[in-house]
Amino acid sequence: MRVRRRAKKRTKIAVFLLVMSIIVIISVVLKVAYVYLEMQYRIMSYPLKFTELVEFNANEQNLDKYLIYAVINEESSFRANAESNVGARGLMQIMEDTFDWIKFRKSDSEAKFSDMYEPDKNIEYGAYYIRYLLNYFYGDLQLALCAYHAGPSSVDSWLANPEFSKDGIKLDKIPEAASDTAHYVDKVNKAYNTYIKTYANKEE
Repeated sequence: MRVRRRAKKRTKIAVFLLVMSIIVIISVVLKVAYVYLEMQYRIMSYPLKFTELVEFNANEQNLDKYLIYAVINEESSFRANAESNVGARGLMQIMEDTFDWIKFRKSDSEAKFSDMYEPDKNIEYGAYYIRYLLNYFYGDLQLALCAYHAGPSSVDSWLANPEFSKDGIKLDKIPEAASDTAHYVDKVNKAYNTYIKTYANKEE
């Protein structure tokens, strides 16, 4: 009887250990599958396109290339022929008045607004504008992104209002009337962080 009990006990222990091993293996497989699928989702949702143009202009304007990718991803989803309902064009959605201002600043007399459908010209102008806004707002990325969406004059008016900025330098909150700008800034920040998380470590 004792021998049978010991044998049954050993069998139960063996079965228990086998089940636990299977559970551990399944858990590991599921975790690996989750990490892989999450990575594939990020790569699909936040792709790298027009890489030569992005990297060239990032270097020219001393910008993080992932910031440019993030802006393009949010502005046009990498569609070179994109046009908004207010007339912004191309990958980085350049408005005509912004185009004219950049064209004047760059003394680019041959440029035409239709060039904003061309990836090389659009990214050149978009990167130039981001750099200008970062310089204008003393390197504050959040202010620069607000200005990219709503215009620098709007951001200046918010900074001048104590309701939105206590010190006139940092923006404490974006006005409720500009909730679309707040949403835009959040999405670009999310995209920017995701690009860094997805690709930066691979390049080290």
